[in-house]
Amino acid sequence: MKHSEDLPDQLLLDLLRLEELNNPKFEFKFLWKFKTNDNIIASPVFENGIVFVNSSDGYLYAINGESSEELWKRKLLKNERDLPGDSTPVVSDDRVYVTSFRNLYVVDAKNGNVLNEKEGFFNRSSLTLIDRKLFVRQRNLFCAYSTMELNKLWEFQGNGYLESSPLIKDDLIFLGSQGCKIYALDIEEGKLIWEFETEDAVEAKPSIYGDTLFIGSRDQKIYALNCFDGTKKWSIEVDGEICSFAPVYRGAVYVATVFGNIYAFNVETGKLKWKSDISGTIYSSPVIDKGIIYIGSSGRVKKFNAISTASGQVVWDFDMEGEILSSPSFGINNIYVTSMDGYLYSFLYHSIAEIEEPEEVVPEVSQKIVRSCHTGQKESIEKIQERKSLEERLKLQLKKKQREELEEKLKAKARERKKLREAEHKLTKEEIIEESSGLDKQIKLEEGTRENKEKDICLQQEKADSDDLVKKLKIHMSKRKSELEDTLSDIAPEKTLEVDRDKAEKFFTVARTQLAKKMLEPAIISFQRAIELYPDNISYLMGLGKALKEKGDLIGTSDCYEKAMKISPENEEILSSLSVIYQERGKKYLADGYYDEAFDCFIRAMEIKEDGELYFTLADIYILRGDLDNAVKTLTKGLNYDRNNFDYLVKLAELYSQIDIDSEVILDNILTLAGLERDTSGAYFMEGIIYEIDDWEKSISSYEKAIEIDANFTEVYYRMGILFLQAELYDEAEEVFEKCIHIEPSYVMAYNGLGRLYIKKGRMSDAKNIVKKAISLDPECFQAKTLLARIFLNEEDIDGAVKYINKIEGIERSSPEVNVIKGEMLLRSNSEQEGVKCFLSAINSLASTWDVRAQIASLSILIHDYELLNILIEVFKKEDERELLIPLYERILFLKPDINSCLSLARIYRDLNKFDTAIDMLRKFIAHKPDEVNLEIGENYYRRAKKEFREEKLKEAITSIRSAIKFAPNKANYHKYLGDIYFKVEKYFHSVEAYLKSNELEKNSYVFFKLAQAYEKLDKYKKALKNYEEALSLDSSKESYFANLARVYYKTKQYAKAMAVSREALDKFPSMEPKMRSRLEQLHNISYSKLEKNFGNH
Repeated sequence: MKHSEDLPDQLLLDLLRLEELNNPKFEFKFLWKFKTNDNIIASPVFENGIVFVNSSDGYLYAINGESSEELWKRKLLKNERDLPGDSTPVVSDDRVYVTSFRNLYVVDAKNGNVLNEKEGFFNRSSLTLIDRKLFVRQRNLFCAYSTMELNKLWEFQGNGYLESSPLIKDDLIFLGSQGCKIYALDIEEGKLIWEFETEDAVEAKPSIYGDTLFIGSRDQKIYALNCFDGTKKWSIEVDGEICSFAPVYRGAVYVATVFGNIYAFNVETGKLKWKSDISGTIYSSPVIDKGIIYIGSSGRVKKFNAISTASGQVVWDFDMEGEILSSPSFGINNIYVTSMDGYLYSFLYHSIAEIEEPEEVVPEVSQKIVRSCHTGQKESIEKIQERKSLEERLKLQLKKKQREELEEKLKAKARERKKLREAEHKLTKEEIIEESSGLDKQIKLEEGTRENKEKDICLQQEKADSDDLVKKLKIHMSKRKSELEDTLSDIAPEKTLEVDRDKAEKFFTVARTQLAKKMLEPAIISFQRAIELYPDNISYLMGLGKALKEKGDLIGTSDCYEKAMKISPENEEILSSLSVIYQERGKKYLADGYYDEAFDCFIRAMEIKEDGELYFTLADIYILRGDLDNAVKTLTKGLNYDRNNFDYLVKLAELYSQIDIDSEVILDNILTLAGLERDTSGAYFMEGIIYEIDDWEKSISSYEKAIEIDANFTEVYYRMGILFLQAELYDEAEEVFEKCIHIEPSYVMAYNGLGRLYIKKGRMSDAKNIVKKAISLDPECFQAKTLLARIFLNEEDIDGAVKYINKIEGIERSSPEVNVIKGEMLLRSNSEQEGVKCFLSAINSLASTWDVRAQIASLSILIHDYELLNILIEVFKKEDERELLIPLYERILFLKPDINSCLSLARIYRDLNKFDTAIDMLRKFIAHKPDEVNLEIGENYYRRAKKEFREEKLKEAITSIRSAIKFAPNKANYHKYLGDIYFKVEKYFHSVEAYLKSNELEKNSYVFFKLAQAYEKLDKYKKALKNYEEALSLDSSKESYFANLARVYYKTKQYAKAMAVSREALDKFPSMEPKMRSRLEQLHNISYSKLEKNFGNH
C-alpha cells in the first residue's frame, strides 16, 4: 500500500510499521520429498523434529523433519485379513496412536516398537487425544478409550457412519455423520447434548469461534450454530459439497468446496468477503498460519497452494505429481504435505522479516482453550502490545489530520462556489454538459464526506457546520442542475447521443484493457457501463460476453450473444460464437450428469448453426437416456454430414443390432450411409456388428471374411476377441488380441481386452501390467482406469482402486461402471449404506446394462444389512431380471433364513428350470410351512416332468409327475398329466386310472375326451361314448370332440347318430380344417349308405 508523503513523519512511520506487522512477506521453497511404497491419504504429523506418516503400504514411518532421513518404520498389518488404514496419527508423551483397518496401535515414537494394540474396525478413523482419553470413530459408533490400557470408556451410536473428525471444546465434543446429523456430546460420558439436522451427509470437521460452531455439509451449505444449544445462527449455500475443515482466522471462516472454490465469510453475519477458485477438486482441509491458507487440490489440477487470507489471491503454488487428500502440517520453518503419489513433501516457509502473525482475538466466551483448532504459532506478548500501542497512537493522529483536512475542504468549497457563479455566463453547450457531470460528482463526493465524518465523535461540531454548508451547496447545485437541464433540452438530440456514444467508447476502451490484463470484475463493470450508454452496440455485447466467459459464467455469456444476434441476425461471427458457447454449456451439463439441460443446450446450438458433430453428441445423449430410436435417427442425420466418421458408423450398427429390424435391411441402410459396397472388408465388419447379439457364429464368420480381405483390420480382431471372451474361448481370444497388438501396438482397447482375459484366467499380475500399459498409451482411457480399479479390488487393495477411480473425470465419473466399483469399495470398507447408494445410482442410470446389474447382484455377498438387501431385491424385481435376484436371496437366506425368501428364491429357480436346486432348498423348510412348501415342491416336480416329456424322456417324466402327486395329491392337473404320459407310452389302463382321479378332483372336458380315447383303445366303446358325450356337453367348441364321437357311433353301428353328429359338426364349423372336413363328410355319407342298406333289407 502506498502512503502519501504529505503525512507527518511519525504518522507515516507508524503506518508503515503497522502494515509490516499485518502483512509479513513470505518465502516458499521446495526442500525434499520422501518416498513410501503406496499412496498416502493420511495427513503427516510433526512432533519433536520428527514427521510421522501412515502410508497405504501398511507402514507407519518416522522421518527426520530436516534431513528426510528415515528413522524407523513399523508394519501395522497384523494378518492377511487386515488392510492398511488411512488415519492420521496422534502423538503424545512419546507415543504414536494410529489405526489400520482392523486394529488400533500404540507405537513407541522413539523406535517404532508396538506398545499396545486393540482389535476392531477402525478404518478411516480419525483419532483425537485429550486428557488421557483417545476418541475414535468406528463405523456408526464414536468411542472413548483410555490411552494406557485402551479400555473402552463409553460409546455413542450415531445415525449413519460417523465420517467427520471430532472437535473438542471444553467439555463438549462436536462431530457430524453420514446420516445428515451434527452432534454435540458430553466428553465424560458420551451423552447426547443436542443434535442438528442437515440436508445431506456431514463429513467435514467442525471449527469454532467464540460460541459459534462452523461446519460444512455435502448439502453445499456452511452452517453457523450456537455451540451450546445447536440453534442455527446462519447458513450460506455455496457452489459445491463441503468435505473439509473450515478454519476461522481474524473474524472470517474459510470454506473450501469440492469444486475448487474457497470462500471467506464474516463469522458474525455470514457476509461474503471474497471468493477464490483454485481450479482442482478439494478434499484436503485447509490450515492457516500468518495470514496464509495452505491447501492441496486434486483432480485435473494437482497443486499445493498458498493463498492470502486478506484477498483470496494465490501467492504461491507448487505442481504435484499426485492428488492431495490430506491436510498440511507445520514444522519449525517447514510445512509438510502428503500425496497420492506416495511421497511426503517438505517445503520451507517463513516470513523474510521473521515477523509472526498475532493470535486472533476472540470473544470472551471462547477465551478458554479451544482444542483441536490450532491454526498457527502464537505471537509474542511484546508484539501484541506494540501493535495495540501503534493502533491507539494512529487513531489519535488520524483524527487530528482528518479535522485539518475537513476545515481546508470547507474553505475550498466556498471558494469553488464563488468561482462557479462568476463562470456561469461563459459556459458553452459542451461545457454545460461537462459541468453538470462534474457537479454531480462533487455532490456525491461531499455527501460521502459528510457521511464519513459523522462517525467521528471528536468532529461533531465541525461536521454540523459542514452539514449546513453542504446543504446550502446542494440546494444551489440542484437549482443549477435544473437550469442546466433546461438548457440541454434545447440542444439537438443528435448531439446528446453523440456524447453518450463517446462516453460509451471510453468505457469500452477501458474494459478491453482490463480484460487483456485479466481484471475480469472491473472489465465486466466497464462493459456494462458502455452497454448502458449504447445498448445496441454489438462489439460491446460481445466484449461483455467474452469477459463473462473467462469468468466461467457461460449462461451470462450466451445471454450477451443472444442480444447481439437479435441486433444482427446474419452476423456469422456472432452465430458461430453463440453456437460454441451453447456447446460448452452442454458439455458442462453432460459432465455433471444433467442430461436434459445438456440436451437443451445442444439443440439450441443446432438451431443456431447445424453441424454434423452436434448430431453425434445429441445421439450420445439419446443413448444415455435410453432412447434408441431417436439415437438411430440422429446418428443417421449426422452421418449424412460426415460419412467417413468410422466410430459413429460402428455405434449406429451397434444400435441397430438392439432394435427389432431385419438384419439385411439394417446392413443395407448402413452400407448406403457409409457408401460401402457389398463384399468389402468394411461391409463384412458392419455385418459382424449387426449379428453380434443374435447370431454369434454368423458374426464371427463375417469378421473372418473381413480379415480375409484386409488382414490388418485391427477393430475386427478386437471385436472377435470380445466375442471369444464372452463365449469363454480364452485361447482364441488371446490369439486375436495379441494379433491386434502386433498389427497396431498403440491400439489401447486390445490391451484392455487382454486385461479382461487375464482376469478371467486368474492371472492378476499379468492383467495389472497389461492394463497399466494401456493407461500409459492413453492416460485418459476410462475403460482402462475402470478395469485397473477392478483388478485392485479383486486383490482387496481398496486404496489402489480408489487411486484409479479418482483419476476418472467428466461424464464417466458418474457412469454405472464407476458407481459399481465405488459401491464395492465402500462395502469392503464397511460403508454398506453408501455402497448400496452407489449401486442404486448404477442401476437407475439410463446407461445401465445387464452386465452392470449382474456385477451388483454378485457383490451382494459383501452386504450384511438385511434391509439393504431387500431394497436391492425390490429394484431388481422392477427390472424383471429374475436370475439376478438369486445371489440376493441366497445372501438373505445366509444371514436370516426365512420361509418367504426361501419360497421366492425357489420360484426363481423353478422358472429357470433349476428344479433340483429348488427342491433341495425347499425340503429344508418343510417344517416351517408344510402345506405351502409341499405345494411348491410338487409344482417343481410337475414342471420337471413337463420338460422331460418335451425332451422325450418319458420314463423320467413318469417318475417326476408321480413325485409331484406325492407332494400335492389334490392337484387335478398333475393326475391329468400322468394320464397323458401313460397314454403316450400306450399304457391305457394306467392312463384311465389317472384320468378318473383327475376328474374326481375337478371335472374337465379335456380329461373326459382323453378318458374316452383311452377306453376306445381298450375297446370299451360304451364307456368311450359316454365320456365323449360328457366332454361335448362341457365344451361344444371342439371339432375333434364331434369327430371322435361320430366315429365311435359308426364303429358301434349307430349310423343315424353318427350321421347326425357329423352333419352337426359340418354345419357348426364352416371353416373346419379341410382334412377333418373330408373325413366327416365321408363318415356322414358312409353312415347314410349303411342306413339305406339296412332300410332296404328291412
